Amino acid sequence: MFNGVNDILIENSKIKITGYNIKMSKITKNVNTLYEENKNLSMIEIFSKNEVILDEHLIFPGINLLINAIKISIPEKIIIDLSGKDGEKLEDVTDEEGKLPGENGKDGKDGTAGNSSGNLCILAQDFKNMENLDIKLNGGRGSDGQNGENGVDGENGKSVNKFKVFNRKYKMKLAAKSAANFISRGAYSHFHPLEKSGNLKDGIYFYKSVSYKNGSTNSIYFYQGEKGKPGGMGGKNGLGGEGGFKGDCSIFIDGMLINEKIKVILET
Repeated sequence: MFNGVNDILIENSKIKITGYNIKMSKITKNVNTLYEENKNLSMIEIFSKNEVILDEHLIFPGINLLINAIKISIPEKIIIDLSGKDGEKLEDVTDEEGKLPGENGKDGKDGTAGNSSGNLCILAQDFKNMENLDIKLNGGRGSDGQNGENGVDGENGKSVNKFKVFNRKYKMKLAAKSAANFISRGAYSHFHPLEKSGNLKDGIYFYKSVSYKNGSTNSIYFYQGEKGKPGGMGGKNGLGGEGGFKGDCSIFIDGMLINEKIKVILET
């Protein structure tokens, strides 16, 4: 007779299932609901006074599982997977607003650690079709570290405003010097040469020259803008999170440890 379950209850931090003949496909939905609703669970215990039929996958990340019965049978291929969950993925870092030019970016956070697997223990006097059972007890993978924040662009170099330099006043002065040179056949520039160079207050280099040659007045105004300031350094990437620990498996049939007869799948 299946399913002869007397109780499915929560006791402290574990789900406890007791009965005579227990068919897992009949109760897995209820057990999964209890597992999802109680985040502090650490163990599931199944006690049968006669037989447990494992006819459905049992997937309980990070939970310790104990199955204790006189007989255990597995009529079809199933998996018991107690592997730990992977570390929680971190959100991509976003550049903060309002930073000053050239400010360094913040370092990314280290990834979160993967959760450890649960352990499996099976105790029975008779175990039928054990070749149908695959077991996964892998530690969860750590999540990737967060990328560092971008550095802020450097401040642009300063330059002169050409509309202020080559304004109406400049044009009038140049016209007056050209007229004076034309009338004096260049004598004005010869006796009043203009050649200046230096640095303005904001670090801009300048060179000015007005001369007369071959019947024309030549004007050279050269301005070299200040170099831009370097941008900030990008933040360092966070380290990847550590992986969780794998679980242990202990299967005793009639008092003898038979782990070597069961397929335990290891993932890297």
